[in-house]
Amino acid sequence: MCVIKEPLQGIRQIKFVTSEAQWLERIGDRRAEELRHLFRSFILRTTLVAIWALGPVMISAVALSVHTILTGRLSASVAFTSLAALSQMESALAIIPMLVVHMLEDAVSATRIECYLDSAEIANNAEHGDTVSMVNASVSRPSHSTAQIRSTFVPRSADIVFTSGKLNVISGVSGSGKSLLLAAIVGEGETVSGAMRLPKSMKYKDDLRLISKDWIVPGSIAFVAQFRWIENDSVRGNIVFGLPFDLDRYTKVLHACALNHDLHVLPDGDLTDVGFGGVNLSGGQKWRVSFALAMYSRAEILVLDDILSAVNVHSWWINIWTRTYADNSALARATTLHKESTLRIFLTDNQQMMNSHYSYQSMDQGVDTLYYYIGVYLGLSLILCLLFVVKYFSVLGASIRASRVLFERFSSAVLHAPGKWLDATPPGRIYNRYTADFGAIDESMADGLGFLIDQILQLNAIAVAAVIVSPMMIVILNCTPFSLRSDREMLREPTVSASLVAALTVWRPEFDASLAGFVLSFALQYTTAVKKTICQYSSTQMGMNSTERILEYSYMETQIRSGQEVTNSWPAEGEIHVEGFSAGYEAERPILSSLSFHVAPKMRIGVVGRTGASKSSLALSLFRFLEAVEGSIMIDGIDISTVWLQDFRSRLAIIPQDPVLFAGTLRSNLDPLENFRDEELNNVAHETFGSLSFPISGGGYNLSQGQRQLLCLARALLSRRKIVVMDEATSGVDRVTDELIQHSIRRRFKDSTLLVIVRRLSTVAEFDAILVLDNGKIVEYDKPNLLMEKRGTYWEMIQQSSERVWIDETVGSGQGSSQ
Repeated sequence: MCVIKEPLQGIRQIKFVTSEAQWLERIGDRRAEELRHLFRSFILRTTLVAIWALGPVMISAVALSVHTILTGRLSASVAFTSLAALSQMESALAIIPMLVVHMLEDAVSATRIECYLDSAEIANNAEHGDTVSMVNASVSRPSHSTAQIRSTFVPRSADIVFTSGKLNVISGVSGSGKSLLLAAIVGEGETVSGAMRLPKSMKYKDDLRLISKDWIVPGSIAFVAQFRWIENDSVRGNIVFGLPFDLDRYTKVLHACALNHDLHVLPDGDLTDVGFGGVNLSGGQKWRVSFALAMYSRAEILVLDDILSAVNVHSWWINIWTRTYADNSALARATTLHKESTLRIFLTDNQQMMNSHYSYQSMDQGVDTLYYYIGVYLGLSLILCLLFVVKYFSVLGASIRASRVLFERFSSAVLHAPGKWLDATPPGRIYNRYTADFGAIDESMADGLGFLIDQILQLNAIAVAAVIVSPMMIVILNCTPFSLRSDREMLREPTVSASLVAALTVWRPEFDASLAGFVLSFALQYTTAVKKTICQYSSTQMGMNSTERILEYSYMETQIRSGQEVTNSWPAEGEIHVEGFSAGYEAERPILSSLSFHVAPKMRIGVVGRTGASKSSLALSLFRFLEAVEGSIMIDGIDISTVWLQDFRSRLAIIPQDPVLFAGTLRSNLDPLENFRDEELNNVAHETFGSLSFPISGGGYNLSQGQRQLLCLARALLSRRKIVVMDEATSGVDRVTDELIQHSIRRRFKDSTLLVIVRRLSTVAEFDAILVLDNGKIVEYDKPNLLMEKRGTYWEMIQQSSERVWIDETVGSGQGSSQ
């Protein structure tokens, strides 16, 4: 499941680095291993089915043979009665192998659950205190052993007392343990030694009659993590989050989180559906909605993990607020395999001749003749058993082949799906296809289809035998319901048909004991066979929903993978020319509107604007996640929409806004395509992460936000592309680390064209040009000093920034500082 979950969560990163083929190969390898285990289990299941099918035949043969040896005769009454009774025992015998299989499956499931329950627990060892404090405390991630804790990073011997009702700031360089310290405060870390003290939290109920003065619950904690979580709901629903709606508090929260402007831009205001994971919001808007959720909550203590790195100068109200915050089936397997074939039936025009044939087969013959017929019965039954086993194994093998083809087609369609579909489809819906639906195709569908075929063949054999005895049986067989009606009628009518067969047998005097036994034996099987056929047909029909759901995704429209091929050296210069470019998921509602600008080779361009200005959408358009509605983007004179998509994306590099890492090692994340030597990898990673074998957990959650961004930056440094896009690449690092990164960028990317999307204006103050966006349109585009002289939007952003003086001095204007 992990090998499926990871690529779905990081699908954008996979598309950015064009590693779909590698992930398809990785997923295919795991799937092939799974199918090998499944095939071995099918062999064992076929063995069980063979024993189950052969058991009743051998019991019948042995019972009839022993009776013949002991008595020297075998009457029709004994033979048919025994066969009918033994046939009924078959259902009970069929349950035994199924019980064995289910017991083994239950044992495996119980072992897995036990392993999960035995995993490391978070020890709630916090003490009660008047305020949040730590006394000689060392904290770590939850772990089983002390040795494992010692091998990991642990903030040790911390003595901290946080002031109640005030803003307390924890600062430090990236990777210094800030997030781990906050995790310990909210109960997601383990106190190894010392003491963690927290105010006692009172129990409360969410009462609709709450008034503002009773809103805050003493001792309660709200946490805003680096990993944003947005519910598939409206903006208001994500902020209120089930609490009573207090208009006055809600209005204040919107104002404090600088969300009023965003609500004016959104089509339905605060009732706008943000989509799964907040796909309809920008990165900064997601942060501020998460922040608003914490502010609207009834928590007395707010724990914020690097929240201000996600907002720009327009969100200065957040800074003000933080300064003033005080205020199915044994039945399916019970298949009758013996077809009473010890009787040879000859059809003639003379009914008396037929009766004499039956009398000839009345079993009152010599022992040798009886042995002959028993041998015929045994031989035919063994052939039927063999055919049944071959049929069963063939169906299972065919199901594996079909499942392999469906899985490959399905995975390819998902990984090559367009961005709009990926944003609109919750990952859980795709997980369900991979687990429940493919599980049904792998196992239950094969069993169901195999037994349905067996039941249909058995029912047809019974019908043929009955018609051979008397054509009048055709009328009775027409009583069989072959439509799916109510359960009561469906199960009642076969019994009525069987009763009519029995009545006909008694009513017709030409039926002797042998023929009567033969007919009645088939009548008993007929009732059961009809019920099983109808039930199995219904079950198989409903089970085909899984196949239908998978085919729905397998044949959906995927991203365009055709186009012209370009030379290996393209782009050689890195020149970008955007002319009248508009783009969006829907042509009627473009996100970017009429963009026109030119970027010369080797230029460094800073892209700025308030949250929601579509800065990240510009980056997505450069990588063709958003296709042009009108206009074009030219790189080195070639329209990017005409280039083969996989080839095109591999020629550019990006450091995304949300850094995504995959489970493995530092090396596998730095070089997923295995294009570089260890020496090259060490040059960019040794100082920050150490060994290339450093383990990375799924999603990179064992690293801080800043460390993940640094790793993505190192990956971009390795690629040496002519065009590099950085989308908030340093928002999670401290100021000192940011300056070091900018120095490294200037040195290592001196021959590349850079487009850097930022909120921290000082990051791009010394760039060649600044592109200012607002609502998907270009507001300003020029050199930084010229924009300062114009005193337009960029100048206003500088004035609202806490870095105003430093930027003024860097740009050399000096005009802004005087204002």
